Amino acid sequence: MMNGKTIETEFAPAERVPLEIVHRQSSIVEENPIIPQILENTLNLILILNENRQIVYTTENFLKYTIHKDVKKIIGFRPGEVLGCVHSAKTPGGCGTTKFCAECGAVKSILNAINGFKNIEECRIMRVIAGMPEALDLLVHSSPFEYKGEKFILVSIIDISHLKRRTILERIFFHDVLNSAGGLQALLEQLRDESPAELREDIEVALKAAHEIMEEINAQRELVLAENNELKIRPFPIYTHDIINLAYSQIKSHHVARNKHFKISDASENILIVTDPVILKRVLVNLLKNAFEAIGSGHTVTVKSTRKNGEIIISVNNPGEMAPKVKLQVFNRSFSTKGEGRGIGTYSVKLLTEGYLKGRAWFESNESEGTTFFISIPERLEEEQSEESLGE
Repeated sequence: MMNGKTIETEFAPAERVPLEIVHRQSSIVEENPIIPQILENTLNLILILNENRQIVYTTENFLKYTIHKDVKKIIGFRPGEVLGCVHSAKTPGGCGTTKFCAECGAVKSILNAINGFKNIEECRIMRVIAGMPEALDLLVHSSPFEYKGEKFILVSIIDISHLKRRTILERIFFHDVLNSAGGLQALLEQLRDESPAELREDIEVALKAAHEIMEEINAQRELVLAENNELKIRPFPIYTHDIINLAYSQIKSHHVARNKHFKISDASENILIVTDPVILKRVLVNLLKNAFEAIGSGHTVTVKSTRKNGEIIISVNNPGEMAPKVKLQVFNRSFSTKGEGRGIGTYSVKLLTEGYLKGRAWFESNESEGTTFFISIPERLEEEQSEESLGE
């Protein structure tokens, strides 16, 4: 109610308490020095709201996002109003009271907290700064609490705009680059079929290179999907020796395998398994590439598959022991002994094996037996397991 009149709303309640009450509530929070001291030392943007969704306290880092950079000027307002949301001035009730607010994650999160529920929501805000439109993507966590007889809402905000932009750019990049590489591959196939016999060998080399480019792009795309928990699993029956040979065929002409040998162990069992062959091949390619990079010319990488307690264990061995400091960081993302910008191979092995194939990845390394990477996966990856991993 404002000046004795009920304020209409299309979503959340519009009523506010007078500014003197807000300042009293603000003083209650600030009079305990521990509260500001703790909140100001968090990385997240922090707001404390009253039950009318009005700001009674904010951390300094939140001011970087607001229209007014002075704490005194935003006390009593609602979050969307100080952030400059384009919808916050469309109704007399302000932030939370338009039909658009029904889809706002921040408003929904705060209302849930007012009703006593701790929760988290994604919020998308469109605003205009210096005449230019700007989009904010925020992760909003709201939690109710009581202090000195007053009810408050603690709102913790993370700016995820850069993550959203990165996701969009990645999808555009992979879509466009895969289309270009696919077009190149199709053109080379046409040239091979129509070219004179003396040129076909060279075109085959170019076609193989185009295929390798496609494989590398797809590998990076699948890693991104896996990290975002968006990779779809499609179990299919395949023999272990077939998938091992497929993985080797993909990298045998790669420079890391040049003048080096590959062998499937005589003790290896050729076992029919049901798993995702695309993901498993991706894992094995990374293990083989890692093994070949670790050895010198003339040495051999040996692969073996066995069955143990209902699990299938595939091992990739190469001569040579890892240095102690390398052993401690093998599966860490971005760690590599081969220079900056590397270190995705073993990390992706663990991510794909344990996150999607429902298995386990580990290694053993010593002077007498060299270095062996192991993956253990179920003999049969059930359909419901793949759906569960997608978070559906």
